[in-house]
Amino acid sequence: MSKNIVKQHLRRMEDRGVLLTGGGDIARGVARAFADEGASMILTGIFPGGMEKK
Repeated sequence: MSKNIVKQHLRRMEDRGVLLTGGGDIARGVARAFADEGASMILTGIFPGGMEKK
């Protein structure tokens, strides 16, 4: 697979926004996956500190 195809595949969420609600380990993993794909995100939760970087 050429480097250009790999790069395009890894950035398929670029120029897109994601609203992620919730917190904890599952939401953190989902947020990382979207970030790796190039998405801009808004992360929200009920409990303060739920989405803090660990």
